[in-house]
Amino acid sequence: MKDESKTKKQLISELAELRRRAAELEASEAEQKQAASALRDSEGKYRSIVETAMEGIFIVDDQARIIFANQRWSEIFGYRREEAVQMTHFDLVFPEDLPQMKKRWESRQRGSKGSYEFRVRRKDGSAVWVLVGVSPLFSPGGEFLGTLDMVADITGTKKAEEALQQQARLLRLSYDAILV
Repeated sequence: MKDESKTKKQLISELAELRRRAAELEASEAEQKQAASALRDSEGKYRSIVETAMEGIFIVDDQARIIFANQRWSEIFGYRREEAVQMTHFDLVFPEDLPQMKKRWESRQRGSKGSYEFRVRRKDGSAVWVLVGVSPLFSPGGEFLGTLDMVADITGTKKAEEALQQQARLLRLSYDAILV
């Protein structure tokens, strides 16, 4: 009888422990659902920011392959996003500019951030001038993962600069002709 009573006490204790553990699991599940909801909200906000940005945003992996491009990037370069992820960022460069781009890529692999103006090739073969801001991406262990790039189309600005330079040359020629 004593053994039977002890067994009942053990069963009651085990049942109480199981109830306590079930309550912990329910609380943990509720926390996970709340965290998942917060993560979805956060992802939605960031997606909205990236997709409505005035700049083209793209991510390049450690092999220079484009793994993400936003809508504005597609508008600047003329490629659909599905096409972008089949390319490397070297595919966007005119052959004569490739050595300079490769030097910049090597410096990014060493951790160099930077921004620069660069002429790139659109899908239709035309040139577009972009202002590029590049940030290298590294794993917590220091392994190079690729780059996060932001591009703004500055073709209009470049054309305006060229027109001003041409106008200045004409004014100089006119001035020189008057003095002669």
